[in-house]
Amino acid sequence: MPSVFVRSSVAIAIPLLLSGCNLGRCDYESRYLTAIGRVTEGIAEVAAATLTVGAVRGGLRWRDVDYRIRVPLEGRVTSVTLILPQQPAPLRLDMPVYEQITPFEYAGGLSQRKDEQVPALGGIFEMVAAGGAVLEITTDLPARPLITLPLTITAVQDWYRSNNCY
Repeated sequence: MPSVFVRSSVAIAIPLLLSGCNLGRCDYESRYLTAIGRVTEGIAEVAAATLTVGAVRGGLRWRDVDYRIRVPLEGRVTSVTLILPQQPAPLRLDMPVYEQITPFEYAGGLSQRKDEQVPALGGIFEMVAAGGAVLEITTDLPARPLITLPLTITAVQDWYRSNNCY
C-alpha cells in the first residue's frame, strides 16, 4: 500500500502536469548590450562611461537604458544625453542624473515597464547596436561645459532564455 507521502506527491504532480505547468522553465527572454567610451586629453582622462541597454519580453516585460560615467574634474555633471544617429535626424534621449556614486562618478538611466508609453525606449537597443551612439555630458565647469563621448559596443547578447528563472 503506497505511503501517504507518495499519494500526496502524485496528487500534486498530476494536476500540474495536466495543466501544462512548466516549473523551472522561463516564460520570458532577455537581451542586453554594453557600450563603453573614453575621452582623454594627452594622458589625462576627461571622461569615461559604460552604457547598458536591456530588454525582457514574454511573461515579464521591460526595457531599460542605464549608464555610469566618471568625470575626474572638479565640478558637477548636470545632464547626460544619449544621441543616436538615426536618419534623417539624430534621436536625443535625455537621461536623468540620479546619483553621484563617488566624487567623480555618476549613474542614471531610464526604464519602461510593461506597456507604459513613457519613456518610449522601443528601438533603442537596435539603434545603439547599429553603432555611432554618443553620450553628451553637460557639466558646470566653464572650461569644459560639454563633453562628447563616442561609444563602442563591447558586448551584445540578443534574445536568450535563462536557465535561472524567478
